[in-house]
Amino acid sequence: MAIVFKERPDIGDKVIKEKTYPPHNGTGKKIMSKVLIIDDDHAICKYVSILLQEKIQGCSVLSAYSGEAGIKKAKENLPDAILLDIDLPGINGFEVCSRLKADDATMDIPVIILTGVATCMEEKIKALDTGAEVFISKPFDTSEFIAQVRVVLRIKEITDIRVRQVQLRESEHLLKSVLEFLPDATFVIDAQGIVLFWNKAMEDLSGLKAEDIVGKGDFSYAKPFYGEARPILIDLLRDHNKKYSGKYDHLSWGNDVLSGEVSLISQKGEQLYLSGKAGPIYDSNNKVIGYIESIRDISSRKKTEDELKRSEEKYRSIIESIEEGYYELDLQGNITLFNDCLCSIMGFGRHEMRGMNYREYTDKDDLLKLERIFNRIYRSGEPESGVEWRLVRKDKTSVKVEASITPRRSKGKIIGFQGMVRDVTERKDAEERIKEAQDQLETANLELVTAYAELKATQSKMVQSEKMASIGQLAAGVAHEINNPVGFVTSNLGTLKKYIDKIADYDSFVSGKVATIEHADIQKQMEAERIRSKIDYIMEDMGGLIEESLEGTARVKKIVQDLKSFSRVDEDECKAADINECIESTLNIVWNELKYKVEVHKEYGDVPMTRCYPQQLNQVFMNLLINAGQSIEERGEILIRTWCEDHAVRIRITDTGCGIPQDKLSRIFEPFFTTKEVGKGTGLGLSIVYDIVRKHHGDIDVQSEEGKGTTFDVSIPVIQENGK
Repeated sequence: MAIVFKERPDIGDKVIKEKTYPPHNGTGKKIMSKVLIIDDDHAICKYVSILLQEKIQGCSVLSAYSGEAGIKKAKENLPDAILLDIDLPGINGFEVCSRLKADDATMDIPVIILTGVATCMEEKIKALDTGAEVFISKPFDTSEFIAQVRVVLRIKEITDIRVRQVQLRESEHLLKSVLEFLPDATFVIDAQGIVLFWNKAMEDLSGLKAEDIVGKGDFSYAKPFYGEARPILIDLLRDHNKKYSGKYDHLSWGNDVLSGEVSLISQKGEQLYLSGKAGPIYDSNNKVIGYIESIRDISSRKKTEDELKRSEEKYRSIIESIEEGYYELDLQGNITLFNDCLCSIMGFGRHEMRGMNYREYTDKDDLLKLERIFNRIYRSGEPESGVEWRLVRKDKTSVKVEASITPRRSKGKIIGFQGMVRDVTERKDAEERIKEAQDQLETANLELVTAYAELKATQSKMVQSEKMASIGQLAAGVAHEINNPVGFVTSNLGTLKKYIDKIADYDSFVSGKVATIEHADIQKQMEAERIRSKIDYIMEDMGGLIEESLEGTARVKKIVQDLKSFSRVDEDECKAADINECIESTLNIVWNELKYKVEVHKEYGDVPMTRCYPQQLNQVFMNLLINAGQSIEERGEILIRTWCEDHAVRIRITDTGCGIPQDKLSRIFEPFFTTKEVGKGTGLGLSIVYDIVRKHHGDIDVQSEEGKGTTFDVSIPVIQENGK
């Protein structure tokens, strides 16, 4: 396709010669004419077909024998002309012609009515009204028939040419509009280098109007840029001149397009960076008929790129000066930027590090943790610091690192991560050693504290034991001192009772004799004196007083015996004892602590004698009973129950006191732990109880509920005299 512009490139004014567009099939060869015959007479179809092929060069003929078949073949083959008979089976020729002219696909195909039926003028007019171009009656003159067909085919050919010319004008106008609309400066030259088109963007870039350059050649289009007529990028397509191709910063070929960038000084003295693309224009025969180039001013982009490059160099200089490792990752975890310090930490060279994924050098035991951290930071958008994990170096050794992780953003969207990495292996190892030393020190300190606590407890228990021994000695002395006067008081009361009995006997005797005296006055005087002196009352009451005094001295004696038994220091030895008696003896000692607010219930079972330390068990029962009494604020009860079970004597002491809080229940046997107010308890009572029970290879258990009371269960194994 040849393109010819006038002085001003107006595609609509293009000069096109008619012979420039002969009918062809894309190869330059003239195409055959195609004629469709629609006639139910097979003989006529054959005759006309032979005639057309003989008289018209390159003519091909198709035949159809009905109206419907003819319409179908016309749509399928789009012939150059149609010979149509009127008298057809089914629909007639008039209907066929009407339908052909009404269809967009076949309306432009000329129709020749060829019939021997209609010869009157009305029929001819009707045929022409339906859209037929020519009416020929049978029989026809061969020469006239051929001439008519040739004229119709020529008219069809000219019509097709005109249609293509209009389409070409519309296409060229559209092309011009597109080229003018392009934001890039664009111009077109023909094969000889004559400027054919120069768009508005080219005018703005070069400062040269289209009317001043279109139609000119000799590299004049280069002057606005280089100040001289010389080959530019578009000319390198015609002749690859090494002299000028070397002036471009870079050249590249791709898909028949030459691209290049160049820097130059404009006529205004400004530094310009231009990017251009040039390519050939082909005609329909694939022949180069011209060239097109688009030029873009990339000065701003280059300036930005240079500033960015300087910024990146400065940025890289900064990160390289950092004494810690620096990294940047994309969202896939690939390293996109790093410094030499990071290479040193990991033991890889720069070429090895580039593009590596953090999963490749993360210890497998830390990988899942690190992935979760990256996911958390991505979701929250918040940076994190102090992230620790282990890196695997190139030599497969492991280093402990501490890093910061900050999300990288572009236009508000997270595109990756960045941060600092430091090798903390030595610090962590030192911390571990310090921790080990601290653990050892804490263990030693704990052992020391425990030993001190045990020593303090032992000392306190010794003091308590010494105190109890002193109290025992004092109690034994007091008991001895009390026992002596109680002995002779008891003895004297016994003697006095005997004397009173004799006086009573004498009184009875005297009363009997007085009754026999005959002198009434004497009897009355003696009776009055007896009444006045209340002799009868005294004699009656004196016996009761003696009995009560004897019972009191017996009780004092029993208490003294229990006190001596409880406090006897010379009995700190293992011997057979009755635990019921031990409890009863202890109860007598502590009764003064209990009698004003406690009602004691005793359910002693039949328990066997067992070898034990009685005086120590007395201390156990004393502590438990005193604690039970102290837990009762106003009035309450204490139940003491004993029985034998599983070769052990079981002792249960239950009170209805205030109870022990659950959070303190597990600590009540610890030395110095007390639930009492300050100054009211040493915290050793139950600790001593626990130690004594364990010394007897027994068990002690406690159950308590706040506000309801406490139960202590003590179990002492039964050991007979023979040791079984």
